[in-house]
Parts: sequence; structure tokens; C-alpha cells
Amino acid sequence: MSKMGNTETLLPMSSVGVFVKNKKLRDDLRDLEEDWRFPRVQIDVVQGDVHTALDTYKTQTTHDLILIETDTIDESFSESLEALSAYCTEDTAAIIVGPVNDVNLYRKLTAMGVSDYLVHPIEKEVLGDVIASALVERMGTAKSRLVTVIGAKGGVGTSSIAQALALGCSEQLEQKTMLLDAGGGMSYLSVALGGEPITTLKEASRAALAEDEGSMKRMLVTVNDKLSLLASGGEPLLEEPISVEAFETMLDVLMNSYPIVIFDASCASVPIQRALLARSHKIYVVTTPTLSSLRTARTLVQEIKTLRGGEESPSLVDLVMNMMGQFPKQEISKSEAEKALENTVSHRIDFNPKLFPAAEIDGVKITEIKNRQGLIRGLLEGISDLVGVHVPSTSGDIKETGIMGRLLGKVKG
Repeated sequence: MSKMGNTETLLPMSSVGVFVKNKKLRDDLRDLEEDWRFPRVQIDVVQGDVHTALDTYKTQTTHDLILIETDTIDESFSESLEALSAYCTEDTAAIIVGPVNDVNLYRKLTAMGVSDYLVHPIEKEVLGDVIASALVERMGTAKSRLVTVIGAKGGVGTSSIAQALALGCSEQLEQKTMLLDAGGGMSYLSVALGGEPITTLKEASRAALAEDEGSMKRMLVTVNDKLSLLASGGEPLLEEPISVEAFETMLDVLMNSYPIVIFDASCASVPIQRALLARSHKIYVVTTPTLSSLRTARTLVQEIKTLRGGEESPSLVDLVMNMMGQFPKQEISKSEAEKALENTVSHRIDFNPKLFPAAEIDGVKITEIKNRQGLIRGLLEGISDLVGVHVPSTSGDIKETGIMGRLLGKVKG
């Protein structure tokens, strides 16, 4: 009777207390340490039952999630659960493994606050998914989606793609969206969207750690009705980057409030890039149609797959071949690029000096450029599936050939 969700992401730092008697179940739970999603999850396995859990938590703080196996589902077990709840925090999650499949029992347990009820025999994969789903729900990011945009190298247009995605999510999908990077003093997101840096990543992470909502709100800039920007970039250019732990603390706070978070990884440190690529729900790898860029993009896609435990998910990574036509004599064709990449090119974007470069130079949003061609609609398809919102149909406005090709739709204005 599992209520699993999408848990193909690196799980947050958390702890699980396990009280079971079944040896196979104990072994399967210990094996979760090898699951790529669980490196930051502490799993403490104890041979026992609800009474063991009750004795344990009388003298120590409860885990974020408790898993308890029981052989009997009677009134005495319910009473023991009630007694256990007195030692748990209000948001402690619980999973019960029982002997019988009973709908009424399931309803009773969930009404008591139990996250899920499982019945023997349990496949190891199902066990991992249920625990992962409960932890994600417990940590408050179950409904938020992290989208990372990373370039094969500098100068391929990573930040421009990230900005276009954020604007598209907020304007076309009408989703509350957060845009941020980890560039520190190298960040120009605020300037690119018509503002100025007003904070640093360290200040933002301290506010997040202190749960200072007022300070966090003052660090955010409203780009439009649905899009906000963390206006960082106030650091000295040569300052040490923020730590992974501090950045993720800030990210977790933002994901509690924003259904979509777009992360521009172009200027982030390697540790932060690795951490966010491991937990992203969608990744866009941006390259240009040159041999050096395509070779790096191929390596990057393979490293992402390895980082994700060899995950086979065709919808996870989209390859974006940007700036097509800028240097036609030196470029590699789309078909040859796909052979070099050993992957399908999901999005092909023609070079247009009046769009992305002009937006950066003039410090304005892409949607505010005179005679603009429009937003990148094709890139939104992957995100629309994540949030269950379809990209509005504008078939009459799509330009089939020429600048930006089929990916850009004209915006009236």
C-alpha cells in the first residue's frame, strides 16, 4: 500500500531508525548504503520491534524517519504506537511493516500519522523507494523540482539558457520560479535581469540556517509576478566559494517555497556542481557545435550518469546545442554531433546576436528586447512534465525556419 513518488534524486541529510526482526529485511536496509541516493542518510538498524523503539527514544532524540516491523496488528500495537509518539517530534515520519494487507488498517495507521504501511514480502527496490519518498516528504522538498543548467565549457551560453528557462517557466508555464547561481562575485544574474547584487551567498546561507525569513525575503528580487532571483554577487571576486553544506542549506529553504528552482551551474565550484547534479530532477547540458565542446559534453554526460549510480533515465538530461551557425565552416552538423556525443541532441538553437548577447550587453530581460523572437519553448517540455503543466500551444506563432528555428515562438508585444 505504498504511496511512492518521484525519488530519483540525492536524498537530503537525514537519519533513519530501523527496528525489525526479519534478517533479510535488516540486510536489505543495510544495503541501502550502496544506493546512490542514500550517501547522506544515516541508517541505524536495530533488531527489535515497537517496544525496542519505545525504550530507545526514552533516552535519545528520535530519527527523522522510523521504520518498525511488527508481527501483530492489534489494539496493543496501536497503543504502543501512541505511546511512542509522545517521544517523537511533531514531524517525525514512520513506516510500518506488518503481516497482513488490510485497507482499514492502512487507513487507521495513516490517520495516526504513519507515512506508509508495507506487507511482507518486500522487494529491496520498493523498500528503498518508499523510504526515499518518506524522507523527501519529511524534509519538505517533495513538490519542488530542481533544474540545473551546466555548460560543457565557458562561453557556450549556459547562463542565457538558464535565464530563458526561468522566464519561460514563470511566464509560459505560470509557475512560481526561483533562479540562482553559485558564482559568488563572478555572478552577473542580477545585472543580466536589470538589477544589482544586494547580498552574498554566505549571507543568504546564514539567514537560511537561522530560519530568518525576513532577511531571506530582502535578498530576493522580483523579476516578474512568478519569477524571483537570489540577488547574490556582492562577494569579492577572489573570495573562497561557499561550502557545499551551506549552499544546500540555502537551497533547501528556497525549495520549500518555490515549485521550480533553476540553478545556473556555470560559475559554481566543482563540489557544488556535483552535489546539485546528483539531486537535480532535470539537467540541461549546453554545448556549441565545435569538436572541443562536444567532446567535453560527452564526457560530462557520462560523468553525470556515473554520479547518479548509472541511472538510465532518458528524460533526465537534455543536450542543448547552442550558437548554431556562428562559425559555419568550423561547425559539426547535428547528425555528426550526435555520433560524437553518443546521445540525441534535444534542442538545437541558432546563433542570434540580437537575442542572448544583446540581453547580456544591455542588462535587460530577453523578453524586453525590441524585435525579439521570443522565449525558448522547446526547452520547457522537459520541465512541463515535471510539474504537470503543459506548454501553451502557439502553433500559429512558431517560426519553422530561420533564427532559433522551431524552438522559438514569437511573443506579442
